Amino acid sequence: QQKKNWIHLAGCDWSQLLQFQPRFADKCDWSKLDGEDWAMLLRRQPRFAEKCDWMKLDGHHWMLLLRTCPEFADKCDWDKLDGGDWINLIAARPEFIDRCDWSKFGARDIVRIVRQCGKIGVPMAALHLDECDFSQLTASDWSHILVLRPDLVDKFESIERDWSKDDDQDDIEQILQDSP
Repeated sequence: QQKKNWIHLAGCDWSQLLQFQPRFADKCDWSKLDGEDWAMLLRRQPRFAEKCDWMKLDGHHWMLLLRTCPEFADKCDWDKLDGGDWINLIAARPEFIDRCDWSKFGARDIVRIVRQCGKIGVPMAALHLDECDFSQLTASDWSHILVLRPDLVDKFESIERDWSKDDDQDDIEQILQDSP
């Protein structure tokens, strides 16, 4: 009967239990843990790494894990991280900035990284701004950037695009938000 009771624990239950009571590991059904369960568990108990199915971790899970346990970097599938994951990771672990795929940064990510460049942990990101695709930024995005980085005015002025499409899209989005 005792063995049967353990099967009712979900992956999140196992993750939480083993974080604080690793002595129950021999009873765990490791296949129940998903990426978030693994990230949370390994942050506290890296000793269970050999049990981990690394394929279950997505970019967000990798970011959470590597912020605390950079020793798992050799296991990371870097392609899974998106712009937001990268920003959060390099803010805590600037040593990973050279691995960053700047092409994954969307307009909001670019505005966010520009805004954070002056903060602790991210100033090195300013050196990589040229690797971002600024052509995807709207005029409104640029206004937020130029407030903080007026030195990027030449980049803004060099962009050739039909800015009215941005205005139309903003109008459409506003209409959709206002409709019942």
